[in-house]
Amino acid sequence: MITSTTHRLMAWLILLGAVVLAPAPAHAADQPAGGSTLRPDDRIVFIGDSITGQGWNHPRGFIHLIESSLKTKWPDGKWQVIPLGGSGAGVGAWQNFEKRSREGEVRLDAKEFEVGAALAQPADVVIVMLGMNDLLAPYVKPTEADIDAWEARYRALLDALRQRVKPRVLALATISMCSEDPASPKNQIRDRLNARLAALAAEQELTLLPVGQTMVDLLKRGRQRVPDFHVTGDYVHPNQQGHYAIAIGMLRGLGAVESARALEARSAEDLDRRAAGHANQPAAQPPPPWLVGTGLFNPQAWPGNKFDPDRGRLPCDGHIVAGRLTDPTVTGTDLVWNLYHPSVNFTGSDDPGSVDFTAVSFGRVHEVGYALRWIHSEKKRIVQLQLSSKVFAGSIGLSVWLNGHERYAGVITDEPHRRTELFAVLRPGWNILAIKCNHLTWQWQVTANLVQVNDDDLSDLHYTAEPPAGYRLIP
Repeated sequence: MITSTTHRLMAWLILLGAVVLAPAPAHAADQPAGGSTLRPDDRIVFIGDSITGQGWNHPRGFIHLIESSLKTKWPDGKWQVIPLGGSGAGVGAWQNFEKRSREGEVRLDAKEFEVGAALAQPADVVIVMLGMNDLLAPYVKPTEADIDAWEARYRALLDALRQRVKPRVLALATISMCSEDPASPKNQIRDRLNARLAALAAEQELTLLPVGQTMVDLLKRGRQRVPDFHVTGDYVHPNQQGHYAIAIGMLRGLGAVESARALEARSAEDLDRRAAGHANQPAAQPPPPWLVGTGLFNPQAWPGNKFDPDRGRLPCDGHIVAGRLTDPTVTGTDLVWNLYHPSVNFTGSDDPGSVDFTAVSFGRVHEVGYALRWIHSEKKRIVQLQLSSKVFAGSIGLSVWLNGHERYAGVITDEPHRRTELFAVLRPGWNILAIKCNHLTWQWQVTANLVQVNDDDLSDLHYTAEPPAGYRLIP
């Protein structure tokens, strides 16, 4: 059965409308709980992952934006900012950093700051922004029990930080966007984690910083004017607009309303310039969709975390690559099929050959994704099959078949520049291109494009994501 993500997106928009119309909780309002606000001599410690690291290491990162806002407000202020962001860190990893830093040296992305020394001194304000890697790796399964365990780890980390640095303000930043589709499977779990953070802030009278919602709001405004507007540079880490959004969300949550408005004005100026350059450009034609199947798991494909395509073969592989999809006794009831349209919301963007499987599945460890396309050619021809991946983290075990014949089996992320090219033959009539993408951890995207050879421009090729009437694979 082929389904679509349309109804899920509509449901998310209805939910977003309800959230926007609902009154904001006191801890997310302009004045934080207990009247706590920033002061000109505050020592501010940022606890986070690579996003926090980039907030400092990027010259216009969100920590520097907050610094410049403080300087404008208090030109003679004596504040300090301490960025402690560790690439790949989730809540559990930060528990480990905190414990190890009591006995030895721990340095993270901003090498000039040592964790133990930073936490050995009292802090006026501690801002914790964690959770992205718990989604991305993922360290958290999309179950209530795993989310409960994540919250318990978060509570334990907050207790340790509170006892160690005794902050006047302990602030929790909600998780920023993981892909730029608010209704994606990972962002749905992100919403559940952020709801836990909001409840935790209310329960413990902490300050909630609405970073996640600020990013969603800015993305929505930008897309109304520029169809390919982004708040991330790679669908995880913020671009310049994303850094604005994070800084604005933090400043607003901390009660620095005027400073937040000043940054909103700078963000709007950047958007105006981008929109002016985009005016009168014709709308791009949407790329053809893929038929994507997810839900099966294949740990045997990763002995010792090394991809083995032979050991990873599943009984249903032969049926799927031949286009025989309707018999659940062959493909299993856990395999769910969706139409996937390459889009600017996911890794690979709107490249016609891109498939980001996290558009339709949460992407648990060892999950398998299939992607199929039927291609009609007017004649027999030689084409170039270009395979690549745009992920910045993760190992992608890839197998590719054309008309039932395996053309590639290996780790595409181990190829030079994460790409390879090979020649293939299209026959007259319908052809079937099939991909099997084995996920280990982190991102889960691959691109497969057919490219012309010599002067053959491939203009007659027709793509469909549904089995053509009467189609039957003849090897």
